[in-house]
Amino acid sequence: MKNLNLFFATVILSIMTLNINAQSLKVISNQTTIPLGSSYWITNTSPFSDANVRLRLHARAEGFNAAFIDYWKNLYFRSGNAGSNVTMMITNDGFVGINGSANPGRVRSCGFMGWSTCSNFRLQVFGNAIANDYYTYSDSSIKENVEPISNVMPSLMKMNPIAYNYKAVKLSMDNPIDSNASDSADVAEHFDSPKPTTDPKRRYGFTAQEVKRIFPNLEEEFTENLGVVNYVGFVPLLVKGVQEQQKTIDTLKGTIDTLHVRILELRQEIENWKGKTLDTTISKTKLFQNNPNPFDNQTTISYYIDENSTVSNATIEVRDIMGTLKSTISLGDITGLGEIQYNRGSLNTGYYIYTLKVNGGIKDSKMFLIEQ
Repeated sequence: MKNLNLFFATVILSIMTLNINAQSLKVISNQTTIPLGSSYWITNTSPFSDANVRLRLHARAEGFNAAFIDYWKNLYFRSGNAGSNVTMMITNDGFVGINGSANPGRVRSCGFMGWSTCSNFRLQVFGNAIANDYYTYSDSSIKENVEPISNVMPSLMKMNPIAYNYKAVKLSMDNPIDSNASDSADVAEHFDSPKPTTDPKRRYGFTAQEVKRIFPNLEEEFTENLGVVNYVGFVPLLVKGVQEQQKTIDTLKGTIDTLHVRILELRQEIENWKGKTLDTTISKTKLFQNNPNPFDNQTTISYYIDENSTVSNATIEVRDIMGTLKSTISLGDITGLGEIQYNRGSLNTGYYIYTLKVNGGIKDSKMFLIEQ
């Protein structure tokens, strides 16, 4: 009786799967097996053909030592009855989609169940993914046209970080297939569309439209009207931005330290000047504070060059707080008290340092502020 039952099971299985080489099926220890080199076909064509929709299971030991699942054209996985949603897809072009019940945006004829097969994204996961680590190819041996990144802070400052939730309608199926989608329209009607859900998680990021405008290399088009952002690509930009900012901070700190020392020196000079006239006080080359200060267009800068010194040339240099030279005023070779009228010209609003130099050597520095 046991052998008879196994015989009937083999016959029924052969009838259900249409085109199966019954001679290749064997029952060993109550398990149905297929010998190496044989194939188990599920197809609607006779004779068997690789060019038609089919699924084939076979194994080879010679040269491969591997088992194969062959399919054409697409392979879909679902859990449940015939009306269940497809949860995984593998196409003949190498696209893999997971959890297709989500659909951020309408997918055109080159997609199915929310996945897009006309984009650059081979693996598409609608939902959260987790792993111990994530790495990308980054070895120097595979890179070319390598050049340093510079001056990224102005662009980073244009970015608008936002907090947001996904729209509920974008997390539903939202009719993902066009009615004229020849490949998958017939299949799609067999699947139920889940109802729209809400997104309770508060998220942080940028809009793809803004990234495309400022950093176009970090934005891609997933579907016709759906942009996606490469957030990992922002890491080197942020690192460079921090480096540039730190360099500015270090420069300003040095300027502040210099100004602090100079303030202490001026305080001591003020103490020494108390009860004295200008004539008895001035005994060495120095600058005086410009007047008015702050100013919006023009100011007067006074100075004193030691009358006992030999002067070949004297100048007043104006620099911004980063140390960039903005203008140089020649004072000639005249000693004693003098003054000049200084016009801001094209200088922007902000603080500037003016320095008296005699025979190429720095004698004194002061700071003025341009307003408006």
